Amino acid sequence: LRKDSMKVVRGGWDIVARNLDRIYALTMNMLAYSKQRTPEVEMVNLNSLLEEIVALVQKQYDDKQVALISDLDDHMPPLPADSSGIHQAVMNLLNNGLDAVDSKTGVVSLRTHFTSDSQQAQIIVHDNGAGIAEESRKRLFEPFHSTKGQRGTGLGLVVTKKIIEEHGGSIRVTSGRDSGTTFKITLSLASSAEPGL
Repeated sequence: LRKDSMKVVRGGWDIVARNLDRIYALTMNMLAYSKQRTPEVEMVNLNSLLEEIVALVQKQYDDKQVALISDLDDHMPPLPADSSGIHQAVMNLLNNGLDAVDSKTGVVSLRTHFTSDSQQAQIIVHDNGAGIAEESRKRLFEPFHSTKGQRGTGLGLVVTKKIIEEHGGSIRVTSGRDSGTTFKITLSLASSAEPGL
């Protein structure tokens, strides 16, 4: 600042902003992990919520030169959910997807799918990364187990699973060397938690 070099200031601010995002995500995950909470359920437009999340993470994806593709089901009805909880769960998955792929060739997709017969909504996050080894896959939802080494806290997926289970939903992971990794969240429109409780 003393040298009045805006180029250096802008470059430095990008680093600060990225790390503030990480600190915020870590703090929210620690709070969600340590605190017993009851979801504040209301009728949520899931696709609109996911579009907001995509807008929030888009710059991080652009900075790493990774494609983020969203394909949201036009027939998705409103569903009973805690929007802040779902926001945190999906953010964790998109951040993990970004970490899992290579610059320039990486692709992460976010899809929704509604099945009218079973009245279930699915959120699917897929990346074309190297995949997760079977041994690590077995421990993915254990607290403080991370596949990212020093860069990970081992709380993101634990918190995501906790949030989804608070909604009466489920989360599954499939992964392979040539097929990347897919996380599939399933939520029921007949949620066990009623709006307003």
